Amino acid sequence: MIDIIFYDMSDDRLRTKTAKILKKYGYVRIQYSVFIGKQRKATRRTVFNKLKALTAESEPSTTKIYFLEIQDDQADNFTSIGDLPPLEIILGKVKTILW
Repeated sequence: MIDIIFYDMSDDRLRTKTAKILKKYGYVRIQYSVFIGKQRKATRRTVFNKLKALTAESEPSTTKIYFLEIQDDQADNFTSIGDLPPLEIILGKVKTILW
């Protein structure tokens, strides 16, 4: 499974802590509030629980986190424009790239 996690938060502190948690667990930032990664189910659950606990005291109307899980073969439909590493690298399909 591939996870796409994106969020909308008004609290700068929560936004920073959210990004740190996602990076710690191997997610790659593809936009300011959008991360992508391929994790085991147990890791995905851990991240979900940590973010849920982090945002438990926040105002629901100003703190939203979305988790989108897609199958590996659906990633073949993913395209991008701009200066991003290829999806194959982000998802660990390719370990080395040569120019």
